[in-house]
Formats: sequence, C-alpha cells, structure tokens
Amino acid sequence: MPEAPVQAHPAAVKKVKPVYPKLARDNHMGGVVRVQIIIAADGHVRDATLVSGNAVLGQAAVDAVKKWVYEPTLVNGRPVEATTVVQFRFDPD
Repeated sequence: MPEAPVQAHPAAVKKVKPVYPKLARDNHMGGVVRVQIIIAADGHVRDATLVSGNAVLGQAAVDAVKKWVYEPTLVNGRPVEATTVVQFRFDPD
C-alpha cells in the first residue's frame, strides 16, 4: 500500500509565474487562489488541484505551478512525496 504524501513546506527551486487570463484581466477579476499540490519524490509537481478562489484564475495558477520544481522532501534521509498549498494573488491593475 503506497504511503500518503507528507505535509511539508518544501523550498521551490524553480517557479513559473501564472499567465493572467485575458478574460480575467478584461473583466477586472482579481483575488487570491489556493492550489494544493503533490510533489513527487524527485521534486517535480505530480498533481495540482484548485482548493479555493476564482476558477478562471485558478486554472492559470494550476497550469503555472505544475511547472514548478522543489527541493526533494526527505524523511529519514529518503526523498518522499509531499503535499502543500500554494497561494497566488492576482491583481487586475
């Protein structure tokens, strides 16, 4: 049976900024979105799910965070999957 991902606050070594969706910018949509991610043992984001915020902005955040890379999370010296929540702020101005 696979182990559940460890909840962690790993360090990102590569970040990609979300592209502000044209629809959102044209309609002055802004706000905060939160994305839960699962980080594979090798540090790459394996899965990302919007947990709160505007769906249009959330999709942009999910698309960006899937390109992030983290320092592997170690438990007893072994790299393991980890989970955390990342917050993005979109400001239309």
